[in-house]
Parts: sequence; C-alpha cells; structure tokens
Amino acid sequence: MAFFHSLLFCCFFLYIWLFGDTRLIYHAFGRFMDYPAFFTGWEFFGRTIDHPGGIVEYVTGFLSQFYYYRLGGAIVITIVVWLTCFATAMLVSFAGFNSLAGVIGYTPAIFFLAMHNQCGHPLAVFVALLINLWVLVVYEKIRLQSFASRCCFFPVMFVLLYFVAGACAFIFGILAAGFELFIRRRLLLGGLYILLAGLVPLAVGWFFDIRLMDIYLYLLPFDPRFDFGTNTATKALYISILCILLAVFVCQFFFSQKTSRKKSKKTPANTKKIRLRWLIQPLVVILAAIVTVFLSTGIEKQHLRADFYSSNAMWIELLEYADRFPVVSHNTVGNHNIIQALYHTGRLGSDLFSYPQIKGGMFPPPREVGSVRGYRRGMCFIRLSLLMGRVNAAEKQAYELLETSGEYPEILWALAIINIAKSQPKPARVFLEVLSGDLIHGKKAKSTLKRLVDDPELRNDEEIIHLRSVMRKKDVINDQGLEALMSDFLEVNPHNKIVFEYTMVYYLKSKQVDKIAENMYRFGDFGYEKIPRHFEEAILLHLGKTRERLNSHGWKIDPQTYKTGDQFMAALKSNPVGSPSSARNMAAGFGNTYFYYYMFSQSGVGR
Repeated sequence: MAFFHSLLFCCFFLYIWLFGDTRLIYHAFGRFMDYPAFFTGWEFFGRTIDHPGGIVEYVTGFLSQFYYYRLGGAIVITIVVWLTCFATAMLVSFAGFNSLAGVIGYTPAIFFLAMHNQCGHPLAVFVALLINLWVLVVYEKIRLQSFASRCCFFPVMFVLLYFVAGACAFIFGILAAGFELFIRRRLLLGGLYILLAGLVPLAVGWFFDIRLMDIYLYLLPFDPRFDFGTNTATKALYISILCILLAVFVCQFFFSQKTSRKKSKKTPANTKKIRLRWLIQPLVVILAAIVTVFLSTGIEKQHLRADFYSSNAMWIELLEYADRFPVVSHNTVGNHNIIQALYHTGRLGSDLFSYPQIKGGMFPPPREVGSVRGYRRGMCFIRLSLLMGRVNAAEKQAYELLETSGEYPEILWALAIINIAKSQPKPARVFLEVLSGDLIHGKKAKSTLKRLVDDPELRNDEEIIHLRSVMRKKDVINDQGLEALMSDFLEVNPHNKIVFEYTMVYYLKSKQVDKIAENMYRFGDFGYEKIPRHFEEAILLHLGKTRERLNSHGWKIDPQTYKTGDQFMAALKSNPVGSPSSARNMAAGFGNTYFYYYMFSQSGVGR
C-alpha cells in the first residue's frame, strides 16, 4: 500500500510542477488575494510573531516565496499537503478504522487541488491545519493515563498552539475533546477540554489586548477580513476535516465491538479483501482528483494568466492567449493589458479594433481604497505613467498603495526608481534597504544599492535614462485635459512614441478622425514604414466627410484599405446603421476594422 501512496504523491507533485504553475499564484499576491509578506531580518521577525498566529504567518510568508519558482513551489506544496494527509490518515487509524485511513487521508489533497486550480493560495490554511493535526497525533501518542496529567498537559499544548496558529487552535481543541469523549470514553475530561478551549483564548486575548472577533476567528477561513482566493473551498476544508474525523470518532463509539482492534486472521478471504482494498482506494482517490481538476477550472485563472503575461512583458504570449480566450479583454485591466501588448509589439495602430474596447481601458483608474484587487489597477496605473513620463502621478499613486496595501516589492521598487530618476538617492536607498530583505527581489535591490555608491545618479541605467528623457520638469494643473496633457509630454520629448500612439487611439475611440488627419506630418517622427491600418481608415472617413484635399506629407494609403473602405460602404447601403441586424450582418467581414467601430461603436467581433 505504501507504494501506491508514494506513486499518488509523485503524480500530485508532477501535476503541480508541470501544470499547476505556482508562478501564477505568486503573481496573484496583492492583485487577487492578500499578500503573504516576508523579509529577512530580526525586525520583521519580531514584528510578525508578536501576536497569536504570527508564527504561522511568518512560516507561510517564507514558504510562499518559493512559489516564484515552479519547481520550488511544487516541492513546498507537496511536502505540506503530504504531511497534512499523513496526519489525517494516522488519526483515522487511531480511531480503529484502518481500512478507511487511505481514502479519508487524501481529503486535504483533493481540497488543495480544487483551491490551487482556482488560483487560490490555501498554504496558510494547510500550515495551520497540519500543525494542529500533528499536535493531536503527538497528544495521542504520549498516552497520559491519569486525569490530572491530561488536565495539565492539554491547556499547555492548547496555549502554545494558540500562540503559534491563532484561532486555528480550536481544531486541536475540538478534535482532542472528541477523541476523549468517543474513543477513550472519558466524558468528564472531554467536557473539560471543550470548556478550556472556549475560555483559554479569552485569557490569552486579554493578555495581548486582542479584539473579541480576532480571539475566535484570526487565521480561520471564517474571518471575513482574510482573502485566500478560494474562501468557500477553504471553509469547506475545515468543516469537512472536523466532520469526517468527528464522525469516525462517533462511529467508533457506537460500533466499537464490530470494529475492535483485533488482528485479522490471514484467511484467504481476508487476503482477497485486502488486495481488493489496495486496488480500489487508489482508484477512488485518482478519480476524485481528476473530477476536482476538471470541475475547478474557471475564468479567474484565465484573467490571472493574462495579467501574468502583461506584468512580465510577455506581449506576444499575451496576444496569443487573448486570441484563444477573448474573455480576458472584457474588463478594464484586461483591455489595458491588450492595448499595452499591441503597443509594445508595434500593432496598436493596426490591430486595436480586432479586440473589444472597454471604457477606461486606455487609462485604468487608480485603485479603489480598501480593495485588495484594486492594487492590480494601481500597479497598471504606475507602470503606464512611468512609460509616458508621468513620474509625479506614479509617485503619488505608489505612496498611496504603500500606505493602504503595505510593503509590496513592486511598490518599493517603483518608489526607488522614481526617486533615483528625480535625483533623490537618499529616499531611494531607504526603499532599496527594505526591499533587500525580500528573498526574491532582494538581490536586485542590493545590486542597485552598490551601484548607487559609485554613481548616485545612475547615469548609465537604461530605465533611468528613459524616465529622465520623458518626465516633465514643470508643475501642471491637476484638471488639465487629456489632449493638453499629451501635448505637454510631446513638448518634453517629441519622440515619445507611446504618448503619440495613445493620443491617436484616443482620437480613434472618440471618433475625431479629423485629428488623425491633422497629425499625419508627425508619422515620420516615430519610425513608421507605412501608415498603420486604423489611421488609414480614419483618414479615409475624414476625406469622405469633408471632400477636401489633404496634405499627406508624402504618405500613401494602402490600396487594400481603399478596397476595404469601398466594400464597407457598399455593404452599408443594404445594412443601414439604424437597422437592428446591420451590426450583426456586417461583423463577419468588417468587425475588426475602424470603419465598423466608427459606425456601430463595436469592435473585436470580426475575428
């Protein structure tokens, strides 16, 4: 049987490593769920463990850093889940149900697969759970016989566990009481355990000055302040483990004669049953795992992967993924990521309307205060602002995120780079010193600190050179309009291509085709070999409206664009704009053109 268990966990490890991609979960920290912060040094250690549950938080934060690496994350997950499953199986065996230990023991692994496949991060839940279960295993292994010794031992264990795992210690308290009540049949002792589990946390909470809700909920999945990414499944895990183990204890209480711990006689019939059990148990577990994997996939994972590609500048992969799963561009941040990918791949002026256009996609609004997922918007705003040269706007947003979200590595790095670009090395060093304690990003921070010693201005750094070349040096009015804002940036650097292209996109989306025509003289400043397709379509629409001669500044419109425009206008005669079916009828042939968007205010329907 041990062979089957080893084989199943090898398969579990391979699945997490090859298909689970823990890098997505690491990327989700702060964006889709709470960030498990971890920094080296005694100051952070002392600050983290100074309250009940802090040790689990510290350990979880440390282990979560390995999610940055696919192999490291898979190893951590497999070890934690295996220890949890092993402890669960041992407790079932202690109750006398050896035949069920194999199947029930895999319950945590099945739940973890469901949560991980939904891009959840239940590591803190599992770390707290496995600590509770193993303390209960130790408690039963010690087998103290006297009433007094158990009365003294339980409170000490419970208090220590409460300090380590917070309110998750109630798992140990409830299961220890259940074991005494139903397995050992010590009704008085079991009742005393329940009473102590309810009252001891009050004394601990009074000592640490903890709020009543935190006393009984902190680190439990039932605490509404925590976001593990899959809260429903996390709650179901805790309830299931408690119910299953208590049900096993109760069954042993009522059917102890039938399930006595006698050694089975090795008759041929018994040998057959054992072999059959060896075959059935792994099959049941494998089937449950397969069903869980297929039923727990969702749209959330698609959005997360698209956001992962964007944050890591994997622009080609992002566009290919969006072509496979168009739903990833159907929200503000997703649409913003698509626009960024099109810009960086040189396709913004030609393929923008091959994708749906969402209000606010060009310039995602800053984060919503108090929203975990609003951090995602805030970082999009910061990255775009730095690309354009809006350094002061990016700095303001970064400080707000630092205040409301915490010391996230991305925020610290952004603030360091901004201060270096503004020739303020002292505050930059403060942020880099903090970031140097991060296990993943600390190496980059330490390297930058060393470079600052030799060159406080970092004059040879490409990122700093770019920021200084596009950032504005003068103060501006806060309510400055978008066109005036873009004009100011182009005055600072006439070759700021992202500002120019975003300006053109703004004109396209607001249907100001005359503005596109007016800016033809600037096309040569940005290295275009020919006019981008959507710009050509806008210019043709402008010519069709005004019937005026246009100074093309030497640029020629592609004959294919003329042909598409003629075909569109011909089709429009039999499908007038006011007709309800016109947009649908013309989508197949023209849904990815600016002609279609201009007439029907829709896009991304012709792919």
